Amino acid sequence: MPLETILVFGIIGLAVILFFTEKFSIDTVAIGVMVLFMLFGILDIKEGLAGFSNSATITVAAMFVISQAIFKTGILDQFSNYLGSQAEKSETKLILTLMLSTGLLSAIINDTAVVALLMPAVIQISQKNNIPASRLLMPLSFGSLMGGICTLLGTSTNILVSGIAEQSGLNPFGVFEMSKMGLVFLFAGILYMITLGKWLLPKREAKTGFSDTLDLGTYVIEITVSEEFEQLQEPIFKQKLFADGSIKALQILREDGRRTRVYPNTAILSGDTLRITCTQEQLKKNQGDRNQGGAGLE
Repeated sequence: MPLETILVFGIIGLAVILFFTEKFSIDTVAIGVMVLFMLFGILDIKEGLAGFSNSATITVAAMFVISQAIFKTGILDQFSNYLGSQAEKSETKLILTLMLSTGLLSAIINDTAVVALLMPAVIQISQKNNIPASRLLMPLSFGSLMGGICTLLGTSTNILVSGIAEQSGLNPFGVFEMSKMGLVFLFAGILYMITLGKWLLPKREAKTGFSDTLDLGTYVIEITVSEEFEQLQEPIFKQKLFADGSIKALQILREDGRRTRVYPNTAILSGDTLRITCTQEQLKKNQGDRNQGGAGLE
């Protein structure tokens, strides 16, 4: 067997192991595979980076931008309120409305983005109406998947396949080329889910206590940053508080009410509320440090 073939299978096998173990994020592993292929000469630089200039890749990235823009308009907040009113009527009407609306949204917005944006609202509705979240999250997922195949823009898979077809000399897909059969699958899936499928949906109890979701020795606390904090405006990766890895930042609530995801380059500002997780021992140690003169954290 040629050496290049052995290298290809070896790199792919390593990638599969990393995907399963989840030691690194999916995008990190994928880019690492691309870099290894170029380092070993299996692909040249032009071939290795060709995907970043592919029109399908750019289109998928643009769809996530559009999805976030729609989320910012507040339309989905009104949709969540409407779902809440349906939940008060009956679970069947809620599932019907959820799948129909999600399917139609997924036809014009990327289906992955729809699920990510609506999942918090669906979980909140399930808690408010004492409905197991598992009975709503599965219809949400199925509705988005079936709605995504109704148009070219609904799922990244359609866009990528269309791009490959065009590169192979075939005609690219039209935006509504698969809509007829896609709508058939969508309505058939909704009909099944509100009849037979409703009885097969699992009833899993949600884990609500900290002991169910975290290690017993781990706490989630909030600390407020004042103007006296010595590392204001500095990114997370430079903060002494997180240097040894025993304390992890989960979320930042800005003074103006904005919730910010935590990345290594995220800066800490005066008035921020940091939601962090740490062990009981580390919590006592930090409390002691503050009592001994550490300033800026409350």
